Amino acid sequence: MANTTDREDLRTRAKRRADMESSTFVSDAEWNDYINQGNSELYDILVSKYEDFFVKSTTFVDNRSDGIYTIGTTIITDNDVYKILGLDVAEGGSTIRMKKFSFAERNMYDNSVATLSGYENYRWHYQGNTIRIIPPDSKNTITVWYIPETAVLSADDTAIESVINRGWEEYIVIYAARKALLKEESDVTILDKELAQMSRKIQEFAGNREAGESGKIIDVNQGTSNRWHNY
Repeated sequence: MANTTDREDLRTRAKRRADMESSTFVSDAEWNDYINQGNSELYDILVSKYEDFFVKSTTFVDNRSDGIYTIGTTIITDNDVYKILGLDVAEGGSTIRMKKFSFAERNMYDNSVATLSGYENYRWHYQGNTIRIIPPDSKNTITVWYIPETAVLSADDTAIESVINRGWEEYIVIYAARKALLKEESDVTILDKELAQMSRKIQEFAGNREAGESGKIIDVNQGTSNRWHNY
């Protein structure tokens, strides 16, 4: 069952944890800020485990002569991007994982690039808020796999990410309670310990989501444009 904890639930629980249910020393607006900060920190913890909690994808056609696509304008207009996981190119009935190029390799290809095993050696680079593809203007369909920025809990009925395991939202509750008590200049030693324990617990259990399958070494050449050669 999806986690449906919303901002109002979190605020109520945080006030209770801080023993500030009847206090107006911290406004609801401040509580909401603390909750969003805690939600963002929990999101960072889960993203850092590389277990694909929040992966999304979108497609576009590579039709720009400069090969430069701006996040939020020409691609991925519905979300800000936190991390780019990779790009695929669909060509000739096949889907190929594109390799990245380093900044030093930015001029290594042009539109007349030779093909390898029938595929152009497409590469990409994440630069600021843009993705650059070389060689550009292939007219092929590109899929971007990415992790969006943390969604802001902007209303009391806005729920946290549904894939967050039930119980893990307690991290946000403790975080917000701690921030409120710090403003009150109260002792937060116990909450510091609880927050650290909660962080360790989440990191331990967030790993290996596919528990029925063991990990494996990744073949970085399989499924790429130069999969038959190592140039």
